[in-house]
Amino acid sequence: MNENVKRALDENEREELFKQLLARFLGDDERTPERRILPGQIPDDLPEKIPFPDGMRIIGTILQGQSISIMFDSSLAPKAVIDFYKEALLASGWQERVKLLLAALKEKGVDTSPKMLPLSISDDSENRLSFLRTVEGPFLAVNAKAGKTDTQVEIELRLGTTDYLPHITENLLPVLYHPTGNQVGGNVSLSDYDTFFLDKFQLKEEMELSRLLEHYSAQLTKAGWQINKRGLEEPVAWNTWTLKDSEQASWSGGLTLMRIGPKPVYKLDLYIRKDVIKRPQGAWFRWGEPPIYDEE
Repeated sequence: MNENVKRALDENEREELFKQLLARFLGDDERTPERRILPGQIPDDLPEKIPFPDGMRIIGTILQGQSISIMFDSSLAPKAVIDFYKEALLASGWQERVKLLLAALKEKGVDTSPKMLPLSISDDSENRLSFLRTVEGPFLAVNAKAGKTDTQVEIELRLGTTDYLPHITENLLPVLYHPTGNQVGGNVSLSDYDTFFLDKFQLKEEMELSRLLEHYSAQLTKAGWQINKRGLEEPVAWNTWTLKDSEQASWSGGLTLMRIGPKPVYKLDLYIRKDVIKRPQGAWFRWGEPPIYDEE
């Protein structure tokens, strides 16, 4: 083996090579903020006071730009970890992100529900809960999942100010009506790159998927959508669409129907996405922050 590979490395060399190895693994480039890795440590000068449950074992902290990730193990169950942080953070001035944003939207005259928010800001679950101090930040999220022995916890903290309120744009999703006459959709669009709605409904009698698809397709055609392709393979029927907004920008959409369960229960999925923006090759984003798109 090459002598350079076998030679002993001092602590500083190991630390620098570890950083380079991690940077290359994560695909960092010259635009990536410098990353500090603190194994087994929590910085003493954290800009936000973060509580920690008893009996935790610190794994380490990663600091990069305005983002800080603290990882530790806890003897508490995942739900107990989430409950601990919910109580502690609400008592110290933080607010649950989704509730805060819904309230802020309502003040602007937009009364909507969590399921109509873009996925990037409505991804809370039983193992994740996110908070904001104001609609401009800072942002904090708690992630807790069961490990082999303890619960693995990550605290995500993003500093600085940014507008976490969804963009209120032209609503391109039309109001649709089920065969029962019930309305679905019609909410304001809360994203400038894509939007969607999902709905589960039940009919009194089973209906052929082809007829059900045509029921909704006729409504989309009336709203100015143009059909491209369609398909049917039980228990799913689908079609794709194109449309233009008031500024003549092109959008692509899709409608999917799925029969679920033994009763005549169906799931409707309708989405649209702007054609002139796309995710860069190999791009990724953390849950809770909007994806980055490049214009063509």
